[in-house]
Amino acid sequence: MSSGLQGDADNGPAKLLRNIHLQLPQLEDLLGEAGGHFSNGDRDDSHKRQVMILRICTALQDLLPDRPMGRAFSRIVVECAGQEIDSADDKNRLKQRRVIDAFVQAHFFLELACRKGRELETVPNGVDNDWTALLKLFDLR
Repeated sequence: MSSGLQGDADNGPAKLLRNIHLQLPQLEDLLGEAGGHFSNGDRDDSHKRQVMILRICTALQDLLPDRPMGRAFSRIVVECAGQEIDSADDKNRLKQRRVIDAFVQAHFFLELACRKGRELETVPNGVDNDWTALLKLFDLR
């Protein structure tokens, strides 16, 4: 298996890296926008985070549109999607926590994609834990 990007169009990891390179400016813009959503927050912040989670997930899915993201990550995102958070009681705090968890994980994968897009010219041959995490996002490893 070739580790380069040329002639390796059907290879999942090579396709992922190629698409990261192609979409890197948009990914970095989104990462900059997402950085402002880490406040402790109230109900409005949770809603804004939910919107940002969906935007990040869409951008990540666009990296490999023909391959679904892993079940574990998708489950976390689905659990927070559309959560109505109306007050500060314990039940709503749990909902806020789910939204924060999903946001942190989505932000983490977006940050990894941007970093690997800047650092890598070809798919790594050796161990690269950050790259492996991105591969696991799409069940490629």
